[in-house]
Amino acid sequence: MSPQILSARHAAVDLLDQILGHGRLMTELMAGENWAAMPPGDRAASQRLTTDVLRGLERADRVLKPFLKKEPPLRVMNVLRLATVELCGGGAAHGVVNEAVGIVARGGRTAGMKGLVNAVLRKVVAHGPTEWPKLRVPRLPVWLRTPLIEAWGREAVMAMEAAHFAGAPLDLTVRGDATALAAELGGCCCPQVRCG
Repeated sequence: MSPQILSARHAAVDLLDQILGHGRLMTELMAGENWAAMPPGDRAASQRLTTDVLRGLERADRVLKPFLKKEPPLRVMNVLRLATVELCGGGAAHGVVNEAVGIVARGGRTAGMKGLVNAVLRKVVAHGPTEWPKLRVPRLPVWLRTPLIEAWGREAVMAMEAAHFAGAPLDLTVRGDATALAAELGGCCCPQVRCG
């Protein structure tokens, strides 16, 4: 049987299902056939989306909570989380909502929840982006946060959490005159660190 080629969002939801539902490691999952069959751009997008959701899980759940009477099955919740993170991060509402509904509609057990997904995400479109920045920076798990606070103090751990949530900056190494390109694009040059 040939591996199934998925969209980046669909693959991200599959990764979230395995990570959050079964405690599997992302690196282990990325070695699978379906992952290898995806185009490199989709693999990168899927990995970025999954990482963004895991970083913003606490915020996504807080944005979604007022719109859900009870938590839906994990697959549907992960679709909602992914779409919420994208929508609150400036994603195009039509495309994000449409694909989220499509992912749920294609699932045998979840197909009946496509109306719920559509309705909840329409509310997220209206209210989520304004609420997102008001929410606290997601905290590390208690089992990790407590010993870090004991070792480094609350303020240092809060700074770690903020840095973790922000993610790594994008590094673009330029061939040629980096200063001229930075000036042309309105960017800045960072000092280069040589290792080894």
